[in-house]
Amino acid sequence: MKHHYVPQFYQRGFIKEVNKDGKKEGLIWVYEKDRPPRKLPVSNTGMEIDLYAYTDQSGNQDNQTIEAELGRIDNSAALVIQKLDKETPITDDERRSLCKFISVMYRRTPKFKEHAKRMAAELMPKFFEQHDEEWLRQEMRKRARSEEQAEAWFEYRKAELAEMREEYLREPPEFIFTSNILRPSVFERVLFDMDWAYFMAAADTEFVTCDDPALFSKGSGLGDRENAVIMFPLSRTLLLQAMWNSSYKGAYVQLRDVDVRKFNRDVVSNASRQVYASYASNTFASFVTKRIGTV
Repeated sequence: MKHHYVPQFYQRGFIKEVNKDGKKEGLIWVYEKDRPPRKLPVSNTGMEIDLYAYTDQSGNQDNQTIEAELGRIDNSAALVIQKLDKETPITDDERRSLCKFISVMYRRTPKFKEHAKRMAAELMPKFFEQHDEEWLRQEMRKRARSEEQAEAWFEYRKAELAEMREEYLREPPEFIFTSNILRPSVFERVLFDMDWAYFMAAADTEFVTCDDPALFSKGSGLGDRENAVIMFPLSRTLLLQAMWNSSYKGAYVQLRDVDVRKFNRDVVSNASRQVYASYASNTFASFVTKRIGTV
């Protein structure tokens, strides 16, 4: 099953060309390191097969549950972004929907999956030090009605614990990634409470996006009231900036070409493997090769 970590509706927001019916075509310009720009269908871009699949409690492969929930989040966000593109005010509930979408966009990527696996690999040895056979015996005693029953349960579960330890130390479980995608996040609450500005692209320079488009302060952190910032390209003509220390109050702000290029530089630097744009440019392709993934 195709799982898009860069939703198709979101990609279409960075497409300029329309077909003969006046609708946006389904092709977007894709930039990668050391490659010329290519025009690819959004259906095959920003996706992996079964990225959000996991093994459920019955031992079956589930590749639909996470994807279905992401679809609901994407649909809500699409409506909000459409309103913002038309400079239509949004409600608090719509603002929360957009916050959820941006937060999830950070956690649904292959880049975050690799991060989650590395973190899990570091934590697993300590986890099994704390959850050893003695821990299991004590847990069975808490639940059993007698010492004999507790010991019988312990003997039955001991092999399961050993098998789990061997499996998880060899390969961290996939649910560590999938369970993190949809969980409530402090990021959403911070973004909601910050002051927002909607930056509008210049006439000759549009915004680009990438396969990891949620940009935020990674040094001093989002709690830094002076310097914390979150940025997210909403479309080729609009970029959201959120800060504690600003007074835009949801205003639309027209940018100069040089300002748009600065934001695009940050987007390219945060990209993992691909950058998406509404245009083809060899100059921009050279810039992507130089700057991609430098954050």
